[in-house]
Amino acid sequence: GLWKASDGFSSTQGANQWSYQQRPVGGSTYTNLVFSTGSWRDPSGSEPWISPEACHPGTGTDAVRTWVAPTAGTVAVTGRAFKQDTGGGNGVVVSVLKNATVLWSKTIGGTDGTGVSVDADLAAVTVAAGDALRFVVSNNGSYFNDATVFDPLIRYVTVPVWTVNTSDTHVTLTVWDNRPVLLSASNPSRGWNWLGDAQPLPLVAKVLIGSTSYEPNWAYQDATLSTTGG
Repeated sequence: GLWKASDGFSSTQGANQWSYQQRPVGGSTYTNLVFSTGSWRDPSGSEPWISPEACHPGTGTDAVRTWVAPTAGTVAVTGRAFKQDTGGGNGVVVSVLKNATVLWSKTIGGTDGTGVSVDADLAAVTVAAGDALRFVVSNNGSYFNDATVFDPLIRYVTVPVWTVNTSDTHVTLTVWDNRPVLLSASNPSRGWNWLGDAQPLPLVAKVLIGSTSYEPNWAYQDATLSTTGG
């Protein structure tokens, strides 16, 4: 399925997997906004507010648009966050969280009507059923002129998974965020599991060409499983 924030916007909390909330700036306690005159607002009727494609933080609160995963899998999040009100102010801080973990965060200047894209950084986000992806807009010290467009699209994607089994070792790998990741390494017959959590495999972080240093921007293209010895 596809879940676009503006397409799924509703006057009912939780409809189409979307909810509309606020939290103290940088806090961890989320409370629901109330629907009034076409947007979700603080019960006082002031900021924060959330409309189909935009939102505005409050003076001491963040605007939080939340999507809840209906099933386990890997999702791609696409979209661009940019200032709707480019008349000034000191900008906003835009973040994407999975539950309490920050996956992505950028500061957008007060007059920046172009903004930043999440596409490359959130191309493969693993979720369990019930996980919450939170799209948070915070004031950057002042909440004036902070109306911001952030209309993400979420879709489930298929990621490759490879499994190699020998008589005493089972290894499973996949690709997350354009990086090879070791999902499991175990000896089932003895009940051994050498991994507590999935572990990204190291890639070259820096390349020196002549006297110039470069940081490779790795992108997964394709892979073939070989079971030959060697």
